[in-house]
Amino acid sequence: MDEAFIIKKYNEGINAVIALVNSLLIENAALKESVTNLTSENQKLNQGITEIESRLNKNSSNSGKPPSSRLSEN
Repeated sequence: MDEAFIIKKYNEGINAVIALVNSLLIENAALKESVTNLTSENQKLNQGITEIESRLNKNSSNSGKPPSSRLSEN
């Protein structure tokens, strides 16, 4: 939407301006909902990444589990 489009709506009259503003309000509400949903999804994904990184960084000395036994080769 450029300035020429807005001027055109202005020249069409108050009803055209009101319709334009209403359509922008609806679009804005939809975008806000998308941002909220994406923010929530992002937080969940980041939490999953943190959990995976935590598991990857554990070894036998800090995992609380005994080291696995190696099979002896003869």
